[in-house]
Amino acid sequence: MVSDFDFTIHGPKSYRENVKCSRTMQDLYAQVETKRRLALSFKEYNYFLNEATLHVGLMIS
Repeated sequence: MVSDFDFTIHGPKSYRENVKCSRTMQDLYAQVETKRRLALSFKEYNYFLNEATLHVGLMIS
């Protein structure tokens, strides 16, 4: 993984390496974005669960 970024500091040696680097960055960005979306949906789900539990609790009492 580290080797993918080595040549970016000194400049790309070839077109193929440049493409490889940009793909690696895109993959990393996609992973981060997916995790962020999952975290958001989990927060929303948790919030919904808490609201539903509160609502049911109020109805029972």
